[in-house]
Amino acid sequence: MPHRAHTPVVLEAEYIEGFRQIYEEKIVFNQTLGLKITSITPQGVTGSILMRPELVGHPSYNRLHGGVISAGLDAMGGVAVLAAI
Repeated sequence: MPHRAHTPVVLEAEYIEGFRQIYEEKIVFNQTLGLKITSITPQGVTGSILMRPELVGHPSYNRLHGGVISAGLDAMGGVAVLAAI
């Protein structure tokens, strides 16, 4: 059987914008965290959370709270799975 080249899947701009709106604006917890999705492709996603004083977990070291990190990773994991399927 001959090898066929795989055509990469490209997500439509409307899909990406709708997805972004749901995750950043409609999911209140993500909005509270300040989660921003910076790129979405079936191959990978990236996002960010801006550091704010109310997200600090250890005031002496000014570090982001571990719960904020894990919640951000959980949300982005969901984005990655949905983008991949």
